[in-house]
Amino acid sequence: MAAALGIFLGLCVHVTAVTLGLAGLVAASPLAFEALRWAGAAYLAWIAWKSLTAPPMLLTAEGQATPVATAAVVRRGFVTCLLNPKLLLFFLSFLPQFIRPEAGSVAAQTLILALILVVPGLALNAAVGLGGGGIGRWMARHPRLLSFQSKLVGLIFLALALRLALAPRG
Repeated sequence: MAAALGIFLGLCVHVTAVTLGLAGLVAASPLAFEALRWAGAAYLAWIAWKSLTAPPMLLTAEGQATPVATAAVVRRGFVTCLLNPKLLLFFLSFLPQFIRPEAGSVAAQTLILALILVVPGLALNAAVGLGGGGIGRWMARHPRLLSFQSKLVGLIFLALALRLALAPRG
């Protein structure tokens, strides 16, 4: 749930940028786009490193996984979402085809359409988080599986970082 909130907050920043026209500036400026892309790739690589080098998860005396601060999970979801330049490009390429200037404020239409995409995403991410919580509690009782999962996640984030860093613009 905390990660879903962080992702939602990051999407709200993207929606605000698109509504105010700032996303268009990022898309039009190769330097701004590249800076955002490389920041995103570096952040994904940092997450990969943390996951690959993490010690085995510690369990409490009750056999539960050591909790992670909610604020840290929200922050991680927020930053991961915020540093995804493809979201801005998606909003910029998808939303304009549904905007009708003759129907009123372009900014208001953009905001409404973006929220139609973002709000259900919050519900979906929350549902995934709830299901993942149960799986996480089960995995906490299987240390070898947790270690494998941590390494697998690290490799996935490393692959995503490389893909973002090496992807051609557009």
